[in-house]
Amino acid sequence: MTRIVITVHKIVAMFVMVAIISAVLWSSSATAGKSDGSTHTMTLDEDEYLYHSLFADNGDTIDFWITTIEGYEGGNSHPLDVYIATFEEVLDLDCSGSSSEIFTPKYSKEPVTLGELEFHKSYTLDSDDSLYLVIDNCDNQRSSDYHDDTSSVRVKYTIDDMSDEVAEGFFAICFGTLALMCIVPVVIIIIIVVIIVKVTRKKTPPPQQVPYQQNYAAGQQPQQSYSPQGGTPQQPQYPPQQPPQQPPNY
Repeated sequence: MTRIVITVHKIVAMFVMVAIISAVLWSSSATAGKSDGSTHTMTLDEDEYLYHSLFADNGDTIDFWITTIEGYEGGNSHPLDVYIATFEEVLDLDCSGSSSEIFTPKYSKEPVTLGELEFHKSYTLDSDDSLYLVIDNCDNQRSSDYHDDTSSVRVKYTIDDMSDEVAEGFFAICFGTLALMCIVPVVIIIIIVVIIVKVTRKKTPPPQQVPYQQNYAAGQQPQQSYSPQGGTPQQPQYPPQQPPQQPPNY
């Protein structure tokens, strides 16, 4: 029984190890690059901006690409301003151009021209603040921003942050959990079956030898018989002798 339990434990350990290795390989399969990012196509009306949250931690590197800028609904293709800013800094951004608030983003590209497309930037976070990618199509309060043309455009951009790695890690954990949920019941059933077989199995008793006795006739040589346990030969047994009869007296 002990040997069987040890064997089952080895089987469980093997399946758990396979599940963990599969999860690690799956979660580490992601590689940085535009193909791993999320692509979006958004419309920016006149004097409007958009912001997109960046999922990353302090020390992580995110990448973004501005792929195309096209005129929309009579608008012309024209440059756009691009920023990386905290949420508080985004709130300071004002498209009226007359705000007294100072907009000081952590990163600025004023502007991204049509000749620079496809524009790519890698940015490493240096704080724990939540950051946002801002694409600006307005005349904001910064004197360095582009404001010659703010007509409606459609912009296509791609962001590669840590969201895809987190999603793949989540699916890897789900896969490992599902594998364990399938393996554990099977192993339990195997253990129960083995225990039942061990308990209900009946051992066949060894055959018992019955001593054999034989009456010997007069004049027949007796044979030695041996003990079933392999001991010393037993003494031969002779048939009982009849006493001699006296002749009758006449």
